[in-house]
Amino acid sequence: MQGRGNTTGTQLVPSVNSTLMLTVKTTEVSCKDSAKFIFSASKISLEDVTGHRKSIYYHGDTVELACHATFTAPACLRWCIKKQTDEDFSEYVNNINTTGMSYDGCQYYRESTLEYNMTKEDTKTIIACDLATTPHCSNSNPKESSIILGNEIVDLVDIQVPQHLLYKKQSLSISCISKPLLMRDIISGVSLYKVTGKSLTLILEARHDNILQKSITKWYDPDLQYRANLVTSTINPKTNATLKIEIPFYNVKCWDASTYRCELVLFGNKFSVSQRSLSIMSSAQYIETKISTPVALNKDDIKIDCLTWNFETNDTIAEIVLSKLGSNGLSRIIAAQLSFSEGTKLKWYDMNYKSRAVVLSASVYPASSANISLQIPKHNVRCSDAGSYVCEVISIGDKNGKIPSTEKFTVEEITSTSSINTYTIGKTIVLKCGGKVGNPPGLPIWCRKTSHDINYMEYIGNDNLMISVTDPKPFECQFERFSLLQYNVSVDDKHTELGCALSSEGCDTLKPATAFAIKGLNPEIDKPTGTNGWKTSTNVLA
Repeated sequence: MQGRGNTTGTQLVPSVNSTLMLTVKTTEVSCKDSAKFIFSASKISLEDVTGHRKSIYYHGDTVELACHATFTAPACLRWCIKKQTDEDFSEYVNNINTTGMSYDGCQYYRESTLEYNMTKEDTKTIIACDLATTPHCSNSNPKESSIILGNEIVDLVDIQVPQHLLYKKQSLSISCISKPLLMRDIISGVSLYKVTGKSLTLILEARHDNILQKSITKWYDPDLQYRANLVTSTINPKTNATLKIEIPFYNVKCWDASTYRCELVLFGNKFSVSQRSLSIMSSAQYIETKISTPVALNKDDIKIDCLTWNFETNDTIAEIVLSKLGSNGLSRIIAAQLSFSEGTKLKWYDMNYKSRAVVLSASVYPASSANISLQIPKHNVRCSDAGSYVCEVISIGDKNGKIPSTEKFTVEEITSTSSINTYTIGKTIVLKCGGKVGNPPGLPIWCRKTSHDINYMEYIGNDNLMISVTDPKPFECQFERFSLLQYNVSVDDKHTELGCALSSEGCDTLKPATAFAIKGLNPEIDKPTGTNGWKTSTNVLA
């Protein structure tokens, strides 16, 4: 063709009038020229580069896409998005990184990456990459430059993980089990993940091989592959699927305490998700003391729970006792005792608490659900209720334990509801936040939302104020850590909320119920108390 034709009239600049013209003289035309000719001005390819996750996504996941483009004239790359409820594409400009343009003497080359955070609205979202040769994105995006995110979520899988595990005493079993399938549903595979903050770590997956007619299992976590046993990996595409691993008790590690997720993948853009969290306790803990904090006088109820763990149905609990720790030692409040005639019998030791408290639940039988739950209504709360409470369980056997509440709580005596969370403008307040931060220990950060903000943003203070973080303190299989913030109340604090979250999870995980509400008042309205006008508050990180 090169010997018979010429390209007279070809031009690339300006790009809006780019022309490639091939002319073959009449005398040179032959029968072999009868064919279909295809013209291509550029090539764009879009690739999902989110590790092992290719097409199965859940809201909260982060998807990373890469766009590669070759073209004949200088141009910019553009990302376009179309959700299921949209009529047309619109330009997407967030979390994009585009390289400079390179030229090899024949054509231009450019790359762009996009990080997209999936939401519940992304049931069928199309993301495309194209050359910005037109003012707006449109439905005319080439098929090869677009990808569909999101699938139909169905409830077809269940995860079986114990809520609590005795460290070095119990083996850890994790199972992904499919539920009865819907008509025409066919299983493609099942995967097990470990959830850490916003990131997912694939542990292992099983896929059905249509040629071999069996399930193929692949490990992605070398550490767990070494410590765990693969118990079951079975996929019957039209009926069921089961994926089960077990970590022997002597191989269980503290970092196995986490959230686990099962994903069942079906043909036809369908998938199902189920996840559950596991905590690991020391072997001495058969009972837990939980108290609702913080407590404000005349504003909050006090709820005290004695919760038992690791008892089987055939175990026998003789007594659960709730006591308060005072200067003279333990003072019993109430006990739930085994009664062969009644099952459970209540015995009050402190008549003052009896007159003010309500027993929400109390039982020692069956042992697997034994507990005491006591509530003091807000109108009955006294300042003297502050302190440390202790729960004790006594069984017929070696499962006995006594444990205090994890923190001595206080009752704030607030006499005026209108003065709650109000501070003098110009004064400095001290806030404390923290709690259990995992293993390895995480770092608590401060998050702030003012009346002008929609979301919580990380707050780093300024040179004049100080944020201090305590060293991590071992707590069973994890660590405790706290942060102190000196905050200067300003005129901008009309309705400010401050709280803390783990740096690995970010401020968008902060719940308003766990944040401090700050409202600044003029000095003539709100007089400072004490000698320096400082106020110390405490909040516990969930």
